[in-house]
Amino acid sequence: AGHTVRPFFREQIPQDQTGPAQIELEAISQVVDQTAVTEDLYTAVGRGSSNNPGGVLSIDQNTGAGTLVGDPITPGGLTGLDFDSSGRLWGSSIDGPRGNRTSEIVEIDPDSGALLSSTPITVGGTSISIGDLAVQPGTDIIFGVHSNADATTIPGGLIYTINPTTGAATLVGNTFQGRNGG
Repeated sequence: AGHTVRPFFREQIPQDQTGPAQIELEAISQVVDQTAVTEDLYTAVGRGSSNNPGGVLSIDQNTGAGTLVGDPITPGGLTGLDFDSSGRLWGSSIDGPRGNRTSEIVEIDPDSGALLSSTPITVGGTSISIGDLAVQPGTDIIFGVHSNADATTIPGGLIYTINPTTGAATLVGNTFQGRNGG
């Protein structure tokens, strides 16, 4: 089962495939293979990064170097990334013009970085933006936190459950942060 580790700030790390470069990380997710000696660490690249926006990287935990696994979200970026208990990798994407960016719930192949599915995240049929997501261990319920990047009047910081099949978001709480999500 995997769990998400959230940095309090955006990290910048070098990438193996493109030489020394800096990227903006939006989320970090770790999957633990109970039969293996090592743990795999993945990260999502945000929309604002100049290198591989929307990409998924694996992170070498000894050196901190990132290796591009694939770029499932182009154009746009990924704002959240987490594994469910069966090893499925879920993410939240974001794209669109400034002031009207919306998100999709996406499933990504962790081996190739390929996009397996993509569904708009909506509240009452209206597309919204998600600033981060997490999968609850034990239940595999996907939670997302609303960001202020869309054109709705919905305040940032609201927490939703997200149906990965329909994209329907159901309000469950409020962080009372009122800004970009997490």
